Amino acid sequence: MLFLKIGRCEKWPSLSRRGNLTLTAKTYYLHFLAQSLCVRAAMTVDERSFRRTLGCFATGVTVVTTLIPNTTVPLGVTVSSFSSLSLSPPLILFSLGKDLSTIDSYCDFGYFAVNVLAETQRDISIRFSSRVDDRWRGIKYKTWESGVPILDECLANLECRLSAVHDGGDHLIFVGEVVRLRHEEGGAPLIYFRGAYMEYGPPPPVAAG
Repeated sequence: MLFLKIGRCEKWPSLSRRGNLTLTAKTYYLHFLAQSLCVRAAMTVDERSFRRTLGCFATGVTVVTTLIPNTTVPLGVTVSSFSSLSLSPPLILFSLGKDLSTIDSYCDFGYFAVNVLAETQRDISIRFSSRVDDRWRGIKYKTWESGVPILDECLANLECRLSAVHDGGDHLIFVGEVVRLRHEEGGAPLIYFRGAYMEYGPPPPVAAG
């Protein structure tokens, strides 16, 4: 059987015998072809091209907030790698680079909030994705049960209990169970596409009937 897996190539069983079946020259050739395809696929995906290709997928923009454990010091970082995961139970996920200086707090505090930014909050997105001395200066927020910052004037806010953390290459994938949420009925989202912020434009007309 010939098979390929994205991200890794499965080692082929013993090339001399599989049980009582002696491998034929054709099987050797197919095995060699499979390994060659894996190597070629790995060689053709360079980081720059991968990043630019992923940039073709337009996303919303969020700021994920938490606290330094055993303190009330707020933390926040701009995140576009956010997604719903499950309706029952209500689960979401996002990812952070392992080299983020505050990543231990996101792993250890136990709660976080996903703040979905409106198109008028571009400056907040830029601030929380930049190295600034006091990124919280002038930022208005409230707190709910867990104490993590809930940013004002967002399209939506989701307070989550950390459910799991998974390894994902040079990132960690955080899974959270939503414990409280709110959203606006109107407003337009902040959109990020091909390395730039985009205008959402007028909302689509409501379909008749």
